[in-house]
Amino acid sequence: MYKALCLFRDQFMHIKPVEEVSRGKINFIYDSEWKADNISRLKPDIVIGINEHHLEIAKCYEVANKMNIPTLTIQDGVLEWRYMFENPMFDGDKLGIPLHRPILANKYACIGTWWASLISAMGNANKVEVTGMPKMDTIDVQAAHCSVIRGDKKKIMVITAAKPWFEDNQKKIVLSMLTDLKDYFDKQKNIEVVWRITKALEKEINVTTAFQNKETSEIAAQIEKCDAVISTISTSMIEVLLKGKPLARIDYFNTPCLFPTVWNITNPSQIDDTIRSLLNPKPQQLYLQEIFKMQVISNLGNASERVSELILKMIDFNKKNSSIDFPSNLVGIPIINMNKVNMTLSDRRESLMFDDINWLKAKLVRLEWENYKLKKENAQKRFINIIYKLYNKLKA
Repeated sequence: MYKALCLFRDQFMHIKPVEEVSRGKINFIYDSEWKADNISRLKPDIVIGINEHHLEIAKCYEVANKMNIPTLTIQDGVLEWRYMFENPMFDGDKLGIPLHRPILANKYACIGTWWASLISAMGNANKVEVTGMPKMDTIDVQAAHCSVIRGDKKKIMVITAAKPWFEDNQKKIVLSMLTDLKDYFDKQKNIEVVWRITKALEKEINVTTAFQNKETSEIAAQIEKCDAVISTISTSMIEVLLKGKPLARIDYFNTPCLFPTVWNITNPSQIDDTIRSLLNPKPQQLYLQEIFKMQVISNLGNASERVSELILKMIDFNKKNSSIDFPSNLVGIPIINMNKVNMTLSDRRESLMFDDINWLKAKLVRLEWENYKLKKENAQKRFINIIYKLYNKLKA
């Protein structure tokens, strides 16, 4: 049985599901000390970590590399501009460690193809592997949908990230976002709000927070009872997508968006229109949200098996070739296949969207559009002719 040394002090939800599906193949040993000497003593077949910015982790990876032992880092959350580039911890232009530039481990297990593309472009082309997120395997995944009305009131959840700001001057903007939302909701009689906000922000705006812990089971159950969600950029947005609820990103910071969303609130003037649309989404909007979901998280329901497969392939390659210079795509990058998504843009066009005869489909859609324009033009001409005839009669 292979031996995996896991450098974890917390966030065990990212590795325990992998251990569960690897029973009989891999023995997982947990090390909360992060001492490089333990690697020399235990001589594991692979070293697995979750955060590379700690000095101790870097030292452990360095020792593992010198001993020709594979190293793997598991992505623990989504990427956000401020977290990466306006966070003192990671701001490489100042004193912080540039996040993912480069990846220290031999391989990096990415949540989805979207993140794999971003992280790969940071100089990690041969290191990224798309595995999905093991802690999400237990979620009952649903396609994006408009909730069935349960009564007179709609229910919206407002979520903030575990760390909504990284410097003191950012807190004012976060408070401004939440205050604007609260002012709006206070005037709405037909909307009930569930506030899942952190860092004692509930006291600042005088609401009660539903946040108890970061467990996926808790937030998934809360999302299930809501019609839509508004969130700052956070990993919780993945849970929202998996539950199929219309999702809006609220962000007044005017920074590049690294998490694609259909609905966005970037200033107070957009709140009313966005929420109205969020509660009455068009089929096209739900369809686009499904596309985004398939990009930001992959291997729904079997990410744990995917990570386990990656671990085994890394170990097998290392033992066969006596090398930690791994080839790219050890477990392959899944192709996004929208044929698997049971969504309908409109009743008339469903067959056009999913027909295998692509050229015929493309031409037919365009012919329909030309026909529509001609009909509209003819209708306008007929209307003008009628008005002209009436004018002549009245004139006579």
